[in-house]
Parts: sequence; C-alpha cells; structure tokens
Amino acid sequence: MPRASPLPPDAGTLERVQEDWSLYRQLGAVREGPDGLVEHWASSFDWHRRRLAPDGSRIDPAAVRRFWGRRLFISDDPTLDLRARWRDLVDGERRLTRRLLRECLEVLEGRGYAPLLRRYPCPTVGGPVAFQQAGYRYTHRWFRHVYLLGLFNEVLGGRVAPGFVSLDIGCGYGLFQSLLHREHPRSRHVLVDLPEQLVLARYFLECSHPSARIAGPRELAGEKPISRQLLEDHDFVLLAPAFYERLAPGSVDLVTSFSSLGELRRSFFDYYVDAPVFRRARHLFTVNPVAPTPSFFPDAEVDLLDYPILGGKERLHFAVSPAFRYEYNPVKRRRWLSWELRGLPPYFEYVGGIRAGRGS
Repeated sequence: MPRASPLPPDAGTLERVQEDWSLYRQLGAVREGPDGLVEHWASSFDWHRRRLAPDGSRIDPAAVRRFWGRRLFISDDPTLDLRARWRDLVDGERRLTRRLLRECLEVLEGRGYAPLLRRYPCPTVGGPVAFQQAGYRYTHRWFRHVYLLGLFNEVLGGRVAPGFVSLDIGCGYGLFQSLLHREHPRSRHVLVDLPEQLVLARYFLECSHPSARIAGPRELAGEKPISRQLLEDHDFVLLAPAFYERLAPGSVDLVTSFSSLGELRRSFFDYYVDAPVFRRARHLFTVNPVAPTPSFFPDAEVDLLDYPILGGKERLHFAVSPAFRYEYNPVKRRRWLSWELRGLPPYFEYVGGIRAGRGS
C-alpha cells in the first residue's frame, strides 16, 4: 500500500489562515473598493487581494508562504538579490540600494541598537529578500522595526510592567509585535489592521512563535466588550477594524502606531484616536509624518498637532526620526542610467503620556 505523502509543516497554520479569511468574509469585515480604505490604497489593495485569494474565497498557499518576498500589500527593500555586482557597471540602482541599507546599519550603530540586529536577524518566514552586511541580515523594513525595539527599550523598558499589553494600529505583518514579544516574552499584543494583513500576520506569527496563543475572528466574534482578561490569555490578538470599538477601556497599557495614522483621513484617524481604549492607555509610542504631504499620502488630513501628545514630564521622548528617511522602495530613476534615493518628509517620534479627549 503506498504511503501517504507527509503534510507540510505549515499545513495546520494554512488551515487556520483559511478559516480566518472565511470568517472575516462571513462577518462582513472584508471591504472591496474604497469603502473602509483611503482612496489611493483601494485599487492597490484590490490587486493584492486577488494575488492573495484569486477567486475571492480560497487563499493561495504559495502566496502566503512567500508574502514578504512578493510584497503583498506592503513593500520593502531590497527587491532583488544585491550580489550581482556586475550590473552596477551599467546601472547604479543596486549600488544605491546597498548604500541605503548601509546607512540603516549606521543608524543602529550610532544609537547603540546594532546588538539587537545581531540578536534578531531578519527571519526567513515569508521569503524576504534580505541584505547581508558585516554578519547582519536585514531589510529596510526589518531595520526600522529593530530601531523601534531599541527605542522602546531605551525609553520605556523600565517603565512598563513585564506583562504589559500593547495595541498596535496598522500592524502590517506583525513584525514589530513579534520582535517586542521576543524581547519581552511576558508581553501581550493586540494587532489592528485590515483582514488581508491579519491573515498574513497569523501565518508569520504562528511560524515564528509555534507555541504562541493567538486569538482571531473565531475567538473575538462574540466578545462585547473585549476584556483585558481575554487579551492577557493570548500572546497575540488579531483584531479587524470592525472590532476595534469593542476593546474595553483600560484593557491596554501601550498604544503604538508607525507610519499608519498619518496616512489617514481625519474621520479614520478620529475613529482610532478618540476611542476610550486609546485615550485611557498609559503610554503612546508613535512615529508618523509631521504634516500631510499630498505627493506621498494623497488622503492624509492630520498633522502633528492632531495627536494627543503631552509635554513636560509626561513627554518621555520627542525627536525627528532618523529611521524614517526614505520611501519603500526608495530608488527611483532620474534619467537614463542615473538613479537617486527618494526621501520622505520629516517624521516625528513620540513616546509619552496620552492627553485625555472626547473618547475618554
């Protein structure tokens, strides 16, 4: 009798990814077109959604396994293997990309965060195209998250309890939450993003943290409100925006958001920032554009003064960010065989208390 082919090691994870996707669709959390998205993302998200689930209902396992390398929904750099140096003789794109990534390493070394990159090299889950330099393995996006972890440790490391609960708005693949949990194993994390991102975060987190307790739409669908006890019972909680208002006030200690809030229309921004769960958290850790820049974020309507940040002793850290200097992907053609790095407008870093507001 022929032996059955062994199941791949991620078979169970892929089943749960598909289950989450089906539940999000049943619950009406998957929005097509501009409804629920800033308009300049809508067509891009529709295209990426078709790559993720070609018929709308079934997730493509190959796309999930290579989500990072294929840059599903969010991009990264490098886009290509940079070892083919002979191409630099006729085209400087790769040379500029290497320069960018070396500058990233210099930022970490200058702040004393490089040991974190040594401790946490860029993972292989999702198939990212990683850059290797001086024994380090990283991408542009991974560098930013390592930088953010270093800043968290420096400013908040001694101010939060070991079992703190964090809420991240615009989590993407869950890279920062994965790093933060590795560094602080007793911490708990609520990840808020669109369902398309959350199913990829499920895959990344399950593969990266095999013993982690992860709550998704099945565990959250009937929870009104979503209590701190439920959050503390799981390492990661995947929360679609439709469920955000169910988070009980006082259920999280820390709110984080990186390059997400500043890209939103005011109505979406207010939806997140004015919620009681946001205003009653003890700390805010955010990096976002100082002001709306239409050429980068066509729908953005908020600036630095709209954030509920504080001064005096409640302001623990405030600066222009050295880590958010370039776009993804930052290399653009200037003219034939000539390239340049595309910079971002200034981003501010804030760590500190949260001003009480309308939702408190």
